[in-house]
Amino acid sequence: MLDQWSSWLVAAGRALSETRSCDSRMRSVLPMVTVWSLGRARHAGGTVGQSEDSAVVPSVHGVVVTYRRPTDLARMLASLTAQTVRLRSVVVVDNGLEDEARAVVEQASAGLPLDYLPTGANLGPAGGLARGVERVLAEASDDDWILFLDDDNPQEDPQVVEGLLALALDCSTVDARTGAVGLVGSRLDRRRGRLLRPPDAALHGTLSVDYIGGDSFPLYSAGVLRQVGGPRSELFFGFDDLELGLQLGRAGHTLYADGDAWRRLRDRYGRLGKVPRRSPRVTWRDYYSVRNLILILRGMGLRRAAVRVTLRAGLARGLVRAATERGSPGRVLGLHLRACVDGWTGRTGRRVDPDRW
Repeated sequence: MLDQWSSWLVAAGRALSETRSCDSRMRSVLPMVTVWSLGRARHAGGTVGQSEDSAVVPSVHGVVVTYRRPTDLARMLASLTAQTVRLRSVVVVDNGLEDEARAVVEQASAGLPLDYLPTGANLGPAGGLARGVERVLAEASDDDWILFLDDDNPQEDPQVVEGLLALALDCSTVDARTGAVGLVGSRLDRRRGRLLRPPDAALHGTLSVDYIGGDSFPLYSAGVLRQVGGPRSELFFGFDDLELGLQLGRAGHTLYADGDAWRRLRDRYGRLGKVPRRSPRVTWRDYYSVRNLILILRGMGLRRAAVRVTLRAGLARGLVRAATERGSPGRVLGLHLRACVDGWTGRTGRRVDPDRW
């Protein structure tokens, strides 16, 4: 699985470094996307460099959340050391109970400016990112950028951070309200509560999106996160990236994904014209996905969409999966029903323990 992710991320980094970036020619292609014709000016590597117009290139800070995966964390930190743009700081948030990542951080600190932050509890990705962002914002300037990283997704292409930073700076030049950029994003259908997959024909230029997935190397403006706030920690797991993107949008900020790189990735992995299938296996993740999506939609005032999600993802899908579950169908149905009830009553936090499921 790790090799598959590494291969995908290498391709993503190469595709991003090959693409063009934002200029002032903006045009609407479809109601769900905004596309800019691209024309990136490459920026100098290093923590601080000079662009072609002699402006100082802001710093990039990283936040890595890890939970009981020291080997994966070591690979991630090694991939950051090899980047052509040196990160100004990297906060490693350890959700483990036994400080398992401490030794890894101490060994890697010679090549990276690392800051080890143990939480003493499993706060989930959302809680860990919230803690990490808070730590970064204590030192970062508003012109800096914060890169969210998964501990098990090492980036082997050394230019991916450089490419993302160039994309962020160019988009900010055209659109001063730019809040984040990333490799891949999505739009939200506010009527049905579904995430929209842009058609292949729309994947060119720079696309305006509602959110950037946590595994797609989202790069956020430090100044925007200081104004709007970071991830919502009480969500624990699942759709915290969507919630953050929607909050940025509500505050008037925009998020962008690289359409050309996105299309090349679909082509490379045979996904053009195909919609990814949902895994039939029921896990604790299903609870958080349903609960959090209902919570988020209600919080955005999209009550009808929340009802649709409850009926479709919570009840109908729960019944189907319970009927096909060989082991304990009652447990599966109960998980979905609990997610719906908690979503509507506002019960947040870690309600289903991943280690006990």
